[in-house]
Amino acid sequence: MVEETSYYELLGVDENATALEIKKAYRKQAIIHHPDKNLDDPDAPIRFQEIGEAYQVLSDPALRKKYDTLGKEHAKPEAGFDDALELFNKIFGGDAFQDWVGEISLFKDIIAIMEIKNRESDPEEPESPSQSSTSRPPQFMVTDQSQEFPEEARAARRARRRSGGSKAVPPMSREARAEARKKAELAKYEQERQRAREERVETLSNNLIRKLSTLTDTKMKASDIRRFQRSIQGEAESLKLESFGLHILHTLGDIYLSRSHAFLDNSIPVVGSIGFCAMFNYVIEKTTDITETWGTLSCAMGAQTAVKQMHKAEEMGGDEWTVERKAEIEQLTTGKILLACWRSTKLELRKIIRDVCDRVLNGDEEYDLQKRRAEALIVVGEVFNSTYRDSTDDPSDNIYETLLYGASER
Repeated sequence: MVEETSYYELLGVDENATALEIKKAYRKQAIIHHPDKNLDDPDAPIRFQEIGEAYQVLSDPALRKKYDTLGKEHAKPEAGFDDALELFNKIFGGDAFQDWVGEISLFKDIIAIMEIKNRESDPEEPESPSQSSTSRPPQFMVTDQSQEFPEEARAARRARRRSGGSKAVPPMSREARAEARKKAELAKYEQERQRAREERVETLSNNLIRKLSTLTDTKMKASDIRRFQRSIQGEAESLKLESFGLHILHTLGDIYLSRSHAFLDNSIPVVGSIGFCAMFNYVIEKTTDITETWGTLSCAMGAQTAVKQMHKAEEMGGDEWTVERKAEIEQLTTGKILLACWRSTKLELRKIIRDVCDRVLNGDEEYDLQKRRAEALIVVGEVFNSTYRDSTDDPSDNIYETLLYGASER
């Protein structure tokens, strides 16, 4: 008899569940309850974090034993609980792809924006500075307000200009002040996001240059190329075993080949100063972008609809809502959410990796070095695109992909 069952209930497993059953249950619950697919639920981020904590405890034999015998308070990791997003991001490559793609930021950004938008105004805050009981001079309060709420201050200045300065501007309500604060916080977060993206591109560019230098620093003879191919193949064989590893490898391979060929083709002028092949690659790339974006939006809408339908079916219950039917609906919903998450992740990767390739191939270096990098990048792209799973791979590593294929077929 275990001391507590809340963690088991969060994952939807019994107290005797195996490690593999717990892993599968976490994957399903994390996908279904991801905040990105429950935008109407302000409690979604909290529940998502609780599911991550439950998995972290139950997946660790020592912590699980403490939890079963002593309870939740005695089963906390020494270093604290991991962020739920970090656990979830391992679905798409995890740490193994860190040098190639960096940290997937999409879901973190969505949750951060949700938290800012759902933040309620402080009920203790007065309706306006003029209603405050403080005895400080009004001039000080106006100055402070303009610094803290720039949106509010700008709105007030516009109103004064429209009125010719002859009428006093009424103080903003608590709701308006809260809205101005949210806009300021969102603007600040966007600046931080752009800065983090630039740092990510810079880091990944340096990583890629370092990897390519294994070949570009040689005379690039046939033997050098074969040695480089074997090295990349060895890494690809390991990366393909990661969750969604094969999908990520093929995404990277496509971009590496596209950008490298575009760079090399651009050096052969056929139409004006731009090669025809380069123009063709550009058109193909933009067409792919449009297709991927539309596919991502369609998947996102389908996932949100599936979640609502699942909740509705669960509420209605009835004789048809059997354990088997519930499992079938949950599996289909999980697959649709996973498909939407992957399409969104792929879209982010395409944009980031294209910027990385452009920086690697279009720096201040001599053209000869840039050309060698493009040729080396083609080798990497061809290796990645020719990598596939085989019969010796563990089928359990392919759980997510199986769910995704099942959802995409329906």
